[in-house]
Amino acid sequence: MYLRYCCQSKNITIGLTWVLNGNHDIALFQFNLYAKNLLNFRWEIQNEETKNLEISIKNNKRLKTRVADALSLIPKDPYITM
Repeated sequence: MYLRYCCQSKNITIGLTWVLNGNHDIALFQFNLYAKNLLNFRWEIQNEETKNLEISIKNNKRLKTRVADALSLIPKDPYITM
């Protein structure tokens, strides 16, 4: 997991990266500190990266289960307070 902050735009990105034969950014959460509407913020599953990761672990049942478990923990409707 990583956190990036841009002091010019005030954008924050939280990313979930799976490291296996390279980095796979499987989910992102982006928001602006000064946004007025907080209802538009949510995790975005990176489908292409997730598919690439699933291809690279297709023969490893244990890793497939771990990736599925990690993705299942990503909330669909996060509650945000600032």
